[in-house]
Amino acid sequence: MKKSVVETTDLPWAGGAYSLAIRCGPFIFTAGMGPFDAAGQLIGANVEEQTRQVMQNLEALLAMCGQTWDAVIKCTVHLADMAHDFRGFDAVYREYVRPPYPVRTTVGSRTKGDIRVEIDVVARISDEEGSGSSGESFSYIVRDRPVRPPA
Repeated sequence: MKKSVVETTDLPWAGGAYSLAIRCGPFIFTAGMGPFDAAGQLIGANVEEQTRQVMQNLEALLAMCGQTWDAVIKCTVHLADMAHDFRGFDAVYREYVRPPYPVRTTVGSRTKGDIRVEIDVVARISDEEGSGSSGESFSYIVRDRPVRPPA
């Protein structure tokens, strides 16, 4: 099955030993996306502003792969304070997704610094776009950034 790395300078850089997103067969798997701009600056002082930035980042990443929020089938959400942040997060989330909603797991997590929310998604690519080879292969989708090859 073909496996492609998705990276760009238009979104926050994946600073650790992980990819921003992987396209594998008919699916796109994203890393957890935080509320940062492309320069790495934290955007938003509250969960609503931060959620909007995260959703915009994910929307841009999906668009790079030719997809929209309608293709998303699963979301995993980490909130710094479930009791305080859930309602505000959910209100902004509903601005981006529509029924039938993706399945979602939302958990309280110890986040880094002032981050209130982090989200990762799994999206389905249409069968025509997602069909890959039968053997293992690896390629890159790169937008304006050198990508380090797999070790």
